[in-house]
Amino acid sequence: AGAPAVSPDIVEQVERTKRLVREGLAEARNAVRALRDDVEPLPDQLARLAANQKSSFAVVGEARALSPQVTLALYRAAQEGLTNAMKHSPGAATEIELMFGPEHVSVTVTNGPSGINAAAKGLTPLASTGGGYGLTGIEERLQTLGGSVAAGPSDAGWRLEAHVPS
Repeated sequence: AGAPAVSPDIVEQVERTKRLVREGLAEARNAVRALRDDVEPLPDQLARLAANQKSSFAVVGEARALSPQVTLALYRAAQEGLTNAMKHSPGAATEIELMFGPEHVSVTVTNGPSGINAAAKGLTPLASTGGGYGLTGIEERLQTLGGSVAAGPSDAGWRLEAHVPS
């Protein structure tokens, strides 16, 4: 009753920190699984990532087992796509699509215009962060697998497409 009121912003930051810790621990477990060639299926990983980021998620085509290297590369690409979507179009709805083609598998992350004044709502904390190395790292990782990535602005939002032969 006599305790000072806690700011909603502080509560939100603490909840965000707890979520990031949980995600970090899950990533560490996945890294250990990858070393053991015991990787959780990519659709399951991306579904959880989408749910944590309040994004929609869809699988197109018939899902199949992927190598740990392909799974990790496409998962990291999806993470980078979400990060860039938040940086360049905060507050906009985000979608992750995993597509299994006959000779390749791809992940696409898109979001559109936010329809809000993000700066006025304080939703641009990532706009000035990073050094542009995330996309470079994703590109290098995919190239080692014979894949590619394309990323950039799209329809007042952001789009990342990562492809890997399978």
